[in-house]
Formats: sequence, structure tokens, C-alpha cells
Amino acid sequence: MSLAAIFLSTLLFSVVIFAQPWPRWEERTIDCTSKPGDCILKAEGRDPAKYRCRHEPMPHEPWNTLAINSTQRIACPIGCEPTPGLSVLVKKPSQNHLCQKYYTYGKYRDNDYGDWFLWMTEPCLANVTTWCQFNDVFPDAAPIRSQESPRVGPWTMRMHMTTYGPFMRYCKDRGLRADAFQHWTSRASFMHDHYNNSAIVEEIRHYKECEAKTLGFESPAEMYLQHKMAGTPETVRNFLTALKRRMKPAFNERLVDLQDYAKKQEMVGDELKPHDLYYFSRKEAEVKYDIRPMQLLNYFPTWPTFDNIARLFSRLLGIKFQETTQSGLERCSPDVRIFAVADSNGEHLGRLYVDMFVRNKKENHWTTILGRTANKERELDKIVFLNGAASPSTKENPSLLHYEELQSLLKEFGRAVQLLLSRSPYTDLTVPRYGMISTDWDALDAFPTFARMCLHKAHWLDEISPGHFTTGERLSKGRLDDVGTALARADLWESYRTLFWSDFDLTIYQMKDRKEKFWLDQYKELWKSYFPFHLGGKDNMPCSFTPIFTASHSSLYYSKLWVEMLALDIHGAFDTDDSEEATGQRLKETILAKGALENQSELFRRFRGRDPSTDPICEFYDPPNEFDELNSDDEDEK
Repeated sequence: MSLAAIFLSTLLFSVVIFAQPWPRWEERTIDCTSKPGDCILKAEGRDPAKYRCRHEPMPHEPWNTLAINSTQRIACPIGCEPTPGLSVLVKKPSQNHLCQKYYTYGKYRDNDYGDWFLWMTEPCLANVTTWCQFNDVFPDAAPIRSQESPRVGPWTMRMHMTTYGPFMRYCKDRGLRADAFQHWTSRASFMHDHYNNSAIVEEIRHYKECEAKTLGFESPAEMYLQHKMAGTPETVRNFLTALKRRMKPAFNERLVDLQDYAKKQEMVGDELKPHDLYYFSRKEAEVKYDIRPMQLLNYFPTWPTFDNIARLFSRLLGIKFQETTQSGLERCSPDVRIFAVADSNGEHLGRLYVDMFVRNKKENHWTTILGRTANKERELDKIVFLNGAASPSTKENPSLLHYEELQSLLKEFGRAVQLLLSRSPYTDLTVPRYGMISTDWDALDAFPTFARMCLHKAHWLDEISPGHFTTGERLSKGRLDDVGTALARADLWESYRTLFWSDFDLTIYQMKDRKEKFWLDQYKELWKSYFPFHLGGKDNMPCSFTPIFTASHSSLYYSKLWVEMLALDIHGAFDTDDSEEATGQRLKETILAKGALENQSELFRRFRGRDPSTDPICEFYDPPNEFDELNSDDEDEK
């Protein structure tokens, strides 16, 4: 199988071989408003006379004060006999405050009867709808294609970011992109009655607000940010405002360039839409700087590139990687390489296991985890696992890294170094613990992001690339500069979207009273302030935007941009200091060695001598043009 075919199968399509039947849903409604004192089943193909409701005692619980005076409830079978699967319940009228799920209506399965029952009790009076799941539809209408033939359709695309993201960036068909975008942004929204999360979004906001005020905070944002590096909602607001001030004009200018490219190169006659920008942002940047991904990867053979990355960070941080693969240590695959990592003084820091390639029965995605911390009493050293998803070598082709894979490798290598250099004796404090409300994990990815952004430094990228895998030819400085500039240019749309979602996230949780604005009204209002596009009528993306509604992640979506600010500020220190090695040693001692034993804000101040600056990230996404630089030089001379 050729490398190009592997690349296509990985990035363009999710080929799904269905061995199980698909679910089929049938609607069921109990009508309790047409006939006083009784309910009637309404279901296509079902005889209501066969599904008679029954009256039964109403169970009483201390917490159920709404139904405190009710002694009886009515329960109705709904004809979901062969399956235990049942969807959510939807009441009509929906604003009836006397009808509360679990309190005055609900569902239960009677296994002896062999069916689901919907029940209702006073003071509730409404119609309740649900959906039965039947797993009896087999997908035999379309032929199934093997993953060994990725160029031959049809293909199935799952509504998951691992598939959706690459599809939107690489699919040439504008109609397919528009269709995928509509499905993506309408998930779990008003388009799907039995999977509509709108009310759930407001419930989550309500419970988070209650939690915050119970603990003495004015808003959920204040509660969630108290232990983070940013510290306060005001700090995050100032950060987002500074970015928007620079990124919005840059985005509007870039949109003109994208429109011009789409018109001239791909014959797009109308205005670009949001679903176009994923594809055209990448394509326009590659064409503008003559970046040809399938040619560029020839300069990054996988293992030689990894070895060069290890040498670069050895030089910058004063550490040593000594391969010990053949020392007899146990490995899960012959492809795994093992490295003993030591400090410049010879002190053993731990071992790094690198499982680089995809294979069967393996978690094939890029990630790095801490296997164990060091324990001197038990004579155990630290172990870190780096799990890769690169394509292995074949008889026809060596293993080569696409620039997206190179970015992933650099980020995960940065995480491995971060874990190895931490001197914390505690597992939970090796680095800031992701997802914990009491740790400043908004700075967790600062060093991995610093490592990923090494691609934007021409002289470091030159150290990383081993040269062309057959000829040994090296990329010129001009080409190296173009690679970094093109990647930054292509990232602007995604980063600007991240800025929008960070603003939305902070805004809905910074409200002292969530009733100030319904989530959809806030979404529409903020959209107008960021984008020149009309918001599609079916775009209700917050209904499925789990990162800002789950667990303790609320108010923290900004961290994606916050770590880029920190990483680029660290890069600035390497740019301005006299010695890269001295700067790296200071970075190792002041930030990396401390892990999460001290506040990340204090560690950063020790390294830079000040708080983080937004200037580097603003200039990264809105670089000064040549005219501005010339004017600046003229002013300096005056």
C-alpha cells in the first residue's frame, strides 16, 4: 500500500465496516390531556386498546415535595417490548412547571410485563413523548469497501472530530463540506426533538451558578478560575480582548485573500461560507508559499527526524538520550525503542518508551503518559510512554512524517520531556493535573506547545530535518521560513474560532445571573461581533459543544490560546537572549523541574522576570508587514 494511499485513508475518510445492526427509532406518545383521568397511547402501527394504562400507588420520597399530596399515579405501557433501549422524555407543553421529570412524571421498565411504562401523577397534566430503540436494521443497501482500497467509495464519515476535522480540511467537494458542517453544528439541537440539549445547557448553567453562589462566588467563572494561572475572569477578559483587537482585522484581511484564491483557483463564484474556510485556509497557505505536503514529507523520515528532535532538546536543555532498546527490557512490540534519559551531570531522570507506528490492537493516536514516578526506596525509576500514530515502513516506502504528524510528534515529545524533567515526587503534582479545579492546568500544555512551535523557527527546523531521505538534499533557509509562515497562516481560522468559543465560554459563565441572556441569544449576538457570515438557521453548535459544559472545564476554553501565548513568550526569550543553551538551562530549572509543586504564574515570572505578554501571540497571528517594519525603522532613525 503506497504512502499516499495510507495518507488518504488516514486523513480523508473513516471507512467503517459495520458488523452490528443499526438502531431504528419509533416514536411513542401518551396523551393525558384529551381524556380526563386517563391516558392514551399514540404510536403508528399500534392498537391503543392493547396498551391499557393502569393506576398504581405513588411512591413517596422525602425530596419529592412537588407530588407530596399525590397518592396515585397512572402508568402506561408503550410497546417497546423487545428492547431495553429508550430515549429521553419530552413533555408538551414544555413550560409546564408542574411537570418535572422524576417528580411528577417519568419512566420505568417492568421486566415481568416485558415493556417500558411512562407514568404521571398530580399536579402534572401533559403529553409525554419518547422513542423506542430497535436494533434490527442491517446496512445491506450499500456495498462495504475495504480499508485496503481507500480511493474506492462509498465512505462513511463519523460525526467525531478525529474524522470531521481532517475531512473539512482536505475534502475538495464544497457540497459535501457544507453538508458535513450542517450536520456537525446541528447535533443535539432543535433539529432533533428527542436529542435536544437546549434545556440541558440551561440546566447546567443553573447548577453551576447555584454551586458558585453556595460557595460564595459571584459567578461560575470566578469559581473555576480562582486556582488557575490566569486567576480571575477579568484577566481572561483582558487577554481575549487584546487578541480580538489584533486577530479580527487580520482575519478580515485574510478572508479577502481566501475569497480571491477561491475565485481564481477553484472557480468559486459566490461568497465563502464558514464550511469553506477549513479547506481554503490550508490550501491558500500551501499555494502562497509553494508548500507541497507530499513532497515536504520526503525531508522528514520518521526515526531520523525523531533522533534529531532528541538532539535539539538535548542541546537546549542539557539532557542526554541514550538508547537502551537492546538491553533486554520488555517491549510490547519490536518497533518500540527505549531511551535512558539523564541530566547533564549524569543523574538518571527516567526512561522513555517510544511506540511510534500504527498497528492492530493498539490505541492508534498521539499521546504521552506517565507510567510511574521514581521511587528510590523501591529502586524504581520514572517511566514515560510516548504513543505515536505514524505510518510504518513498507517494502516500497520508508516511514515519512506529514507536517501534521510532525507537529503531533513535537508536541508529544515536549510532553515527555516535561514529565521526565519534573522533580516532583508526587504523581498528581508531576505536572498540573488536567481537569482538576484546584490546579492551574490552563498552563499544562505550555511546554508541549513550545515544542510544537519549533517548526516556526527556521534554524531549529533545519536541525530537526535530516534532509531528503534518498538524496540527502537539505531545505534552504528560505524554504524553512516558508514552512513556518505557511503553517501559521493556515492556523488563523482555527485559532480565531477558538477565540470566539473562549469568549462565548467566559461570557455565559461570567454572568452573575444566567437569566440575563438565553444561551442561543448570546450565541447569535457574539457571532455577529466576530464573523461577517450569516449564522445558519440550523447552527446551534453550543448544544453539542461539550468542552465548555462538562465537569470542571467551564470558563477554561481560553487555555488553548493561553498556552500558545506562554509558548511564544518562551520562544521570545530564546530569540533575545545571547545563548540558547543558557536560556534552556534557566527554563529547565525555573519551570520544568518544579512541575506542579508551585504556582505556574510564579514559575513563569522567575523565568521571564515579568508576567506573560500578549505581544508575541498577537504578532504571530498578525505579523507586521514589510511596510510597517520600514516605517518603524525610519522612526527609530529619527
